[in-house]
Amino acid sequence: MDVSAGFDGVAALMFSAMAGPIPRSIPQVAKGDVPVDWEQRRGPRQYVETASVRPEDSRLFYKPLGELQEVTLDVGKYMPLLDGIQRTLQSRRAKEAQNDEGGASHEEVLRTLHKRLGEDFFKDTERVTRVFENSARDVLLAASMMGQAKWRRTTSRNVAALLAPLRPSKFPRPFRFIIGKQAQDVHAAANVCLQWCSSNRDAVRGFEAAYRSATGSATSAARMVAPCWANERVGGFLTSPLLLELRALLQAQSVPEGEEVPEVSCPICLCALFRPVGLVCGHAFCSHCLRGSLEARRCSTTEVSGSAPSVEVCCPHCRRMSRLDAAVEMPRLEALARTVSPEEWAEQQEQHRLELAAAELERQEAMARRLREGFGRDFAGCLRPPASMHGLFSGLGPLSVQDAIITFGMC
Repeated sequence: MDVSAGFDGVAALMFSAMAGPIPRSIPQVAKGDVPVDWEQRRGPRQYVETASVRPEDSRLFYKPLGELQEVTLDVGKYMPLLDGIQRTLQSRRAKEAQNDEGGASHEEVLRTLHKRLGEDFFKDTERVTRVFENSARDVLLAASMMGQAKWRRTTSRNVAALLAPLRPSKFPRPFRFIIGKQAQDVHAAANVCLQWCSSNRDAVRGFEAAYRSATGSATSAARMVAPCWANERVGGFLTSPLLLELRALLQAQSVPEGEEVPEVSCPICLCALFRPVGLVCGHAFCSHCLRGSLEARRCSTTEVSGSAPSVEVCCPHCRRMSRLDAAVEMPRLEALARTVSPEEWAEQQEQHRLELAAAELERQEAMARRLREGFGRDFAGCLRPPASMHGLFSGLGPLSVQDAIITFGMC
């Protein structure tokens, strides 16, 4: 019987169980009309799905990102339509100067050209956004699995050192990964993704400049490209919170020259980001700060296509409206904030723990009051006040309602 094989199997099971995702839950606080348990019901979205993949499959998520080069905005593609708009405007102005009433056809031609130009431009922009989101999630998922594989490799070495005296032959590592080369590939892919977004951002601005030159109206040009900045479905690659995640991933290694450094402080509490949540406008906030802002504003709840209730929120930073269920968790940005400001992040963690304990105690006290009111006079003595019980065992933290119920011998 091969003892080492048995040890390998046991160690593999141990590592698979230990590397599961840690659930994050925030208790519901019933205040106002805001569904503050939105993190439990629907959002924010998680692009890291470590439960369904294995670390050794991380190479499958790295792609050469060739699709990025195939889907790129090209201003030259729209130049014929822009030239047609310019000629139509010139002809219309000439007829207006001659008091010619034949301008109705020019108005119709101009409207048709505008519609076709907008449809083509926004269709291409939507394709760019879709490709960017898929590629960015692949890169971030591969980066997350790199960290998981590295942690497993270190843990397997420690367990191997402990179990080595129990077996005669050399203890083989149950997991064998080549981390260095794949990590370089992931960071290179993140850099390619960011540069591709930057070039497409310049293309959008170039289209706006060409439109302004063709029509002679800066207001009309700004109105033409406004949906790219206001609609995450059209121009999500311009303001997506995934951009912050990619920059945080690169900054964890080294920041390329000229690359923008992400902000690691919350705009609301001005402290290090703790469990940050990114809105579609590209701004990140601590999850509890954003929840407090929603409670203060008493946002309304709306149903979206039969799914979980969604909240139309106004970004506390830029005042842009967005759906809360489209928010994204940002673990890379949180890791960067924890590295840059460890003391502030530890204070945020302790404050969050105290808030959770206070909310749980408040919930238990409310439940105990409802139980006492429901029991009535006959069973009122069977339930002690939770405040007195908490005073007796103050060092144990919040107590459960079951701890305040007197049990008799017959129970």
